[in-house]
Amino acid sequence: AFDQTTGAGTLNGMPFLTLDVAAGTLRVSPGIELISVLDTLDSTDVHRQLVLTCSIFAHFDFFIAAANPATSTAMTIYLEDDTCWKTVTADFLKPTARYPAIYVNASSEASCRNQCRADARCSHYAWSPSAAVANDTISTTGTVTECEFLHYR
Repeated sequence: AFDQTTGAGTLNGMPFLTLDVAAGTLRVSPGIELISVLDTLDSTDVHRQLVLTCSIFAHFDFFIAAANPATSTAMTIYLEDDTCWKTVTADFLKPTARYPAIYVNASSEASCRNQCRADARCSHYAWSPSAAVANDTISTTGTVTECEFLHYR
């Protein structure tokens, strides 16, 4: 949404751009809140991104030869995640006293990814909706129920 009076642009109610409506200066400055939107994208891209296409309209106050002194064009804005979520198959450490297993409740992969992003101990995660094992019996090589943070070897 774009508020023509204030020049504020929002996505799902979260600010991502401002436009000085008098000077025409555009500033793209997505807030940290947009991470939750990026995490919900169903994408296999290493860097998730939102692609927004906006229409820009201009009206000229002075007389020009054209019958309609207005013009418009499209502008594409790319909002990219600053975290790389590359799928890897690797030898992860089995939980130990030094590297304990960390399980969090997550109803979706997006929720698991968002919680991993927010936890400094998490560099990788595994998530599966179909497992039916108790959290204390899961290994990093087996099926993971809900969300498990993994330690890279």
